[in-house]
Amino acid sequence: HSRLMVISPFLSDLSSKRDKGVLDQLLHKRTSVEQNVLVSRADQLDALPPDSITELQAMARIYVLDDAAAYADQTAETGADAPIERPVDSLSGLHAKVYVIEDGANVSVVTGSANATAAAWGRGGETTNVEFVVELHGARRTMGINALLGEEDSTESTSGGLLRILKPYHPPSQAVEVDH
Repeated sequence: HSRLMVISPFLSDLSSKRDKGVLDQLLHKRTSVEQNVLVSRADQLDALPPDSITELQAMARIYVLDDAAAYADQTAETGADAPIERPVDSLSGLHAKVYVIEDGANVSVVTGSANATAAAWGRGGETTNVEFVVELHGARRTMGINALLGEEDSTESTSGGLLRILKPYHPPSQAVEVDH
């Protein structure tokens, strides 16, 4: 495979041999940071060891959901500078699980309930969850990574693509303690 994009709210760390986990695939047989994309939650990325983040940043562009961008259209509609009132139970945060695998001009898009974790994909001898995914096939120009992300240099709120609601991930300056 020539390119990979992983969108998953939950992550497992890289495996020790860099060959078993979903994130390991971002590093395996890939050529440059410009080609691969990882989208996850900041708290999950922060929980990865700093050396894993460094290794992933060398091979993938890493993004998190920009909640402010996700609600920008609603704010524009009200015409007010005040934040919009949202019900306490309104949806927020990343929940999507999507894997875009480009191979030349062809693309496979795998989507469903499986996070980028060992438990979801049954790697490394860990207990696995029961997951459901569907695989779609198509042309890279219509459903590949660039098509899903949209134009990177477009700043118009009417432009399409996921980049409209994503922001680059920046690791915390100090290691984050993880509750077990």
